[in-house]
This record gives sequence, C-alpha cells and structure tokens, in this order.
Amino acid sequence: MNIQVFNKKLQKIAALTDSVSSESTLSTLERDLLLGYIRELYDIALDDKHAQIKPVVKVIQEEVVLPTPAEEKLVHHPQVSVAPPVEIQQIEAAPKPVIAEVKIPEPAEVPDKIPVVLSPNSDDAAAEIFTDERITDLSDKLSLSAIADLTKSMGINERIFTQQELFGNDQSAFNEIMGTLNQFKSFEDAKQFLTDHVMYKYGWTAENKVKKAATFVRHIKRKYI
Repeated sequence: MNIQVFNKKLQKIAALTDSVSSESTLSTLERDLLLGYIRELYDIALDDKHAQIKPVVKVIQEEVVLPTPAEEKLVHHPQVSVAPPVEIQQIEAAPKPVIAEVKIPEPAEVPDKIPVVLSPNSDDAAAEIFTDERITDLSDKLSLSAIADLTKSMGINERIFTQQELFGNDQSAFNEIMGTLNQFKSFEDAKQFLTDHVMYKYGWTAENKVKKAATFVRHIKRKYI
C-alpha cells in the first residue's frame, strides 16, 4: 500500500469535512466528491500498487415514456379523386377562305385638252368680245376707272368666278396670264396676246362664254386707260 498517496487522500477528506460546518449539510457535489475519496482510499488499501484515480461520472438516466399505440394521433389522409382521362378529339382546321379576285376597271382616259365647241361663226364671236360699247350712264363711267395692277384688281368672288368660267378652273394658268397682261403697255398688245394664246384655247367664242369673255376684256382695258 502506498502510504504517501493514502495520506494525501486522507488530507483531502479532512479538508473537505473541515470546510463544512457542523450545522450545515453536504451538498450533492460535496457528498459525491467525499464518496470518491473514500473509494480511492479503499482501493489503495486493497492494492499495494498505485491506484488509478477514476473520475466520478454521474450518469443521469431519463426515463422516456413512449406513447401507446392508442395515444398516437390518427392522421386522416383525404382521398384524392382522379378524374377519368379526357378524350381529346382532333379538331379539323377550318378551310381557308377563298378570296375572289376583283378587277378594278381602269379609269377612262381624259384628254389633255377638253374640246371646245365653237359658235358657228367664231370670227363674229371674237369681234363681239373686243367690241367697245358706248357708255352713257354715269355709273358705268365710274366703273371704268383705271387699274394700276391687274393681279390685285379683282375681289375674291370675282376672281374665283372668272377662273372657273374662262380659264377651266386652272388657278396657275389664270395667275400667269394676269401677270403677263399686267406687263403690257397698251391694250393692242394685250388684245393680240389674248387672241393668239388665250381666247381660242379656253373656248371664249363658244355661245355660253362670249358675254363673260367680253366682260373680262372690258376689265382688262382699264389697265391701259
């Protein structure tokens, strides 16, 4: 028996018991530690060899209560109804609509120049257009006052009327002719221009245009008074 080791254990036991007062009780940890020292002394006393100090391990077993089969909760699994397979019928494609070809008739050809129906005696009609009328009424004399600029001498209504009746409703041609007449210095030059390039081109000698053309010519004369 190892007396030195045995004495050390006794000293530990004595120190542990001295630390506890006579009135107090040992705690669980102190009691387990004291029991361990006593066991080690016992082992040293039985064996001459050095006793191995084994740590005191307190195993606490917890009782586990398993539920009985009757206490198990019953889990209700809802029944899933499976719909019967749907029979898919093949849908036939609708026939393509038949587009009928529609032929658009071609527009009738329009001649560049509209034929003018002249009066049976065009020379007489032309003479009537340029005839000087005798003016006796004072109001007529006042209406023949001089015009400084032919391009600005007509009101909007008179301009539109003259353009439609005597120039085939061609605004560009009307403006060009009025500009040319505005540059002449005498009525004789204006008359020659109207006779060669305007009167027969736009059919002023036609029976339904003679009087309108004569009124327009009298208006032009006012530029050269």
